[in-house]
Amino acid sequence: MEEIAAFTSSLSKVSRRNYRYIVQSFLRDIGKDLNSLEKKDIDLWISNKEISRRTMKTYLYVLSRFFRYIERDDLSKHCRERAKEIRVSNPIPRVDDDLLKKVEELKERISDMGGERSAVIALLLSTGMRLSEVLSLRPKDIDLKRRMIRVMGKGGKERIVYMTSWCADILGNYIKEMKADDKIFRISARTVQRWVKELLGVSPHGIRHAFAVMYLARGGNIRALQKILGHSKLSTTEVYLDIARSLVEEDFRRTMERY
Repeated sequence: MEEIAAFTSSLSKVSRRNYRYIVQSFLRDIGKDLNSLEKKDIDLWISNKEISRRTMKTYLYVLSRFFRYIERDDLSKHCRERAKEIRVSNPIPRVDDDLLKKVEELKERISDMGGERSAVIALLLSTGMRLSEVLSLRPKDIDLKRRMIRVMGKGGKERIVYMTSWCADILGNYIKEMKADDKIFRISARTVQRWVKELLGVSPHGIRHAFAVMYLARGGNIRALQKILGHSKLSTTEVYLDIARSLVEEDFRRTMERY
């Protein structure tokens, strides 16, 4: 269909394939042409589609964009409204148990590496920052004396994160010759992902998950963690609570078993 081809023409190859599938699936299931579509067709499609709520929410937002493109604003608005009605729980993050157990011994290896690799991994592990946030840092954002970092997060929201003395020492040595507006890291996200995978066996975002669990397991306040991670909703942070509690219980039973 020409409308679908035109709608997806500016998208990446993967997005183009996915968007085309969603729109074609909807039109095939409803069996109507574009001009005769009604709001009730969308409602009927939702009620009969056997997919997860999260997936349905995604489908509706794609359809909303498509209907807006073909100037069916009534249907576009209806899709958005129905999508907002769908409540989905936050997915449980996957946290690598081995990473949680080996953090202290890994610190020595990270320190020994020195240079850019040591600094970027120390920041990820010590602050819980997103990789994109770390890679955008400049020396003027960092207060080594107070071990604080000013971060520009999602949606242009600024927040303060804190680093350990271990991280501050590594970072301080790395940036001491840099000017305030220099970009600290001149590497790609892909390069950091490779470094982290080789050393820790996880992704940079996996480190962020591990940081959150360790923070709570060691007695950290969940509302403070919400601010540190830059989550707009507390419910996003709360998904780490059960994992942290399990970790505390496991540690207690392992430690106290001999008594």
